[in-house]
Formats: sequence, structure tokens, C-alpha cells
Amino acid sequence: MPSGPRTERVQPYPWHALASTTRADARAAHRLRRAARDLVRVTELAGALAQLLSARVDILLRGVTASSGAVGGGVGVLLGPADRPAELALVEIEPALATALCARALRRKAPAIVDGARDPGEHVAGGVAAILVAAARRAHAGTPLLVRGAGAAKALAVSLGHDVLVASFTVLVDDDAFLARVALPRAQTLRAAPVSWSVASLALLGDTPLRLPIVAAATLAAASDVASLRVGDAWLPGGWALGAPGHLRGSVILAAPAADVGVRADLGEDGQLVLVGDGVELSMQEDQTTNEALGQALGDVPVVVRVEIGAAELRAREWAALGKGDVLALGTKIAEPVTLRVGGVEVARGELVEIDGEVGVRILSRRDGAGNG
Repeated sequence: MPSGPRTERVQPYPWHALASTTRADARAAHRLRRAARDLVRVTELAGALAQLLSARVDILLRGVTASSGAVGGGVGVLLGPADRPAELALVEIEPALATALCARALRRKAPAIVDGARDPGEHVAGGVAAILVAAARRAHAGTPLLVRGAGAAKALAVSLGHDVLVASFTVLVDDDAFLARVALPRAQTLRAAPVSWSVASLALLGDTPLRLPIVAAATLAAASDVASLRVGDAWLPGGWALGAPGHLRGSVILAAPAADVGVRADLGEDGQLVLVGDGVELSMQEDQTTNEALGQALGDVPVVVRVEIGAAELRAREWAALGKGDVLALGTKIAEPVTLRVGGVEVARGELVEIDGEVGVRILSRRDGAGNG
């Protein structure tokens, strides 16, 4: 075989082969999922349909787009929660799927060929509505769903208005594939409740490391006072309850950098934290008269300055398993250095010092680079 350098052809990456979307469509999909969560547990809907039809059912999302016209020409079912008449969702399925659903629910054989241009009739639309509601109620997370209308999707789409978000799905029933779409008014998706956060949600993050700062004090101050801090200055937080530097012990708060609410814990001299479990507010409110005076100049706007003496870091699943009275062993030494944070932003770092019997923070560095000026 001939020897010598081997030349390999380098091909550009086939970006054109990747599925593409726009930022607007990605945001629309997120909003639509949030709104749909209030109506039905989407992940459980396929299982509920499979039980009703005695068939294997899979529902695959194809994409979400904004639409300003009619949804389509299939069989439609208009659904809404019983306690919120103004909220609507239009489910549109192709005629072949409508016929297949009704036939399987009645334990009959579906026709091999369905004329898509022909109206399946009100009886088929009514049957589809009954099947969808039965499945949705099995997979529902809140109040019961009601059928607001059933028939031609084009006629029902008028109820949604002209500005809607449409999700397209491939529905697999055993070995057959069908097209389905779900449409919601865009304004309705904007009103959807935020995603709920629970211990179960936290546990889903598994071994993801999460770090919670340890807040020793939170003090109301003027923004101008914080801005004027320079290296060598001392900050007196007030309300200090952990004792002298080197012997820190007492009540602290575990809270995310920009959070207004934290969880109380007890800090021991051995550097261990015992979770108390009580929620505590970190934000502070002044009375109306004081607020009016402070509003005269931006330099007097009140801000909450947090003194953080360290952080507790565990894996997400370990945080999820914690309960009241559990002990957290810290991997870092407390109070070296401490952090001053305002509104989730680190403004300075320093060291704890004692000034005339009070504990203060001597500024060692400014986050914005304002040093000795």
C-alpha cells in the first residue's frame, strides 16, 4: 500500500439538518405549557387515553407557533375549567383520528379510509368531546373541565379571537399516526400562574450543587451610604446577634442572593447549622411618612444591606431530604470573608471587626472596583 500523509475531507457541520425555531416561538411554547398545566396534566393524558381506548397512545409535540387566523378544518372540541368560564382551549384533530377514537371507544373497527374533506358530523364531534373530557378528568390537576362546544374547528376558533398560540402534535394510536392541534388565546397564556416549586421539583435536580448564603444580618440603609463605602471603612449592620468575631453563634437565615424570604437556622461555634425551618422575611418596609421623605432624592432610597458570613452548599436531592432539626455541616470556614449584598448584588467584601463593643464589617474590596477614592 502506498505510504505518505493521509488527506481527510473536512465537511462543514450540517446546521441545516437541525430543527430550528425562533426566540418568539420558544417563549410562546413556554407560555402555552404553563397555561396548559392549569387545565390538564399533559404527561398523564396519553396514559388516560390508552386506558379508555385499550390501545397504545403516544402524544408527541411537534412545535408551537403564533397564529392570527383560523385554527384549521378538523373536528374541534372547546374545553374550559368549570370555575373559569372565560378560559378556553380548542382541541382540533383530523377527521381520521376523530373516527378512530370513536370506533375504539365503542370497541368497533375503524374504517380503513376516511374522507378528510367530509364533515364527520355532530355525533362524531360529540363522541370525541366525551372521550377527551373523560381522559382529561383522569389527568386533571384542578377543577373539572367542561365542554363549551363541539363541531367544526373553524367555527369554534372564533371564540378564541384572532391572536392565539397553537401547539401541533403527532398522536400515535398503536401503529397509526394522526395530527392534532391545541389552541389558546395568547392573552390567556400570559395570565397563567407561574410554575410551582416543591420539594419534589427540587429533588429532580439530583446532584446539581445549590449554594445558599448564610445571612447574619439585614439592615435598612440609604443607597448613598452604601455607594460611599470605600476600602478601610467600617459598616455597622445593627441588630447583630451572633456574638464577637471568632465566637459566632446564634440565629442566621439561609436565603438566595436576591430572595426576600429565607429559612431560619441556628449556627453553632463548631460551624454547624441546625435547620429550624421557620420562614422569615428579609425585606423591610418603612412607614408612609418616612417613605415620602426618602423619595425626595435617589441618594436616600432605602435598600436592605445583607451581611453574609458564608454559604451552605448541598446537592439538590440532599436539600430536598432535609427536615426541621437536621444538621448541615459546612465545608467552608465561617466569616472569612463576609459579603455585603444589596438586592441580590454583591457590593463589597470585608472582615468582621469589633468597634466600641459593636460588631462591624471593615471593607476590604468593592465589587465595582471603587477602592481608595
